[in-house]
Amino acid sequence: MYAQAQTQFAALGRQILILITRYVSEPAHRDELFLSIKKVGADLGEKTAAFGMSLTDSIQIFIQHREPLIRTTTEIMKNGEGVQRRVVDAIPLVNHAIDEALVALVAAYQQRRNKGK
Repeated sequence: MYAQAQTQFAALGRQILILITRYVSEPAHRDELFLSIKKVGADLGEKTAAFGMSLTDSIQIFIQHREPLIRTTTEIMKNGEGVQRRVVDAIPLVNHAIDEALVALVAAYQQRRNKGK
């Protein structure tokens, strides 16, 4: 079960990285991408609850992805023109998206746990 959980969490981590990269680089699609990012956060919350993990452990799994998400997004942005300005502009967007995904994780986790009571 642990290997299955790790595989699913890794897939969700990759999915959120792709979505956040697109969120930063595709301003015309931000609204729909933002909703997708929140859905991935909610999916992670549901899965961690289904695996019987504590909320603290669920948040810790999510936080482990924060630094790589920011680092990777910044590296991707560095390959374009107007690097400094775009990177500076991207950081608050990335943080906001990650924070909203975390809030969605907690809400979905709590909702799933409350269904079991």
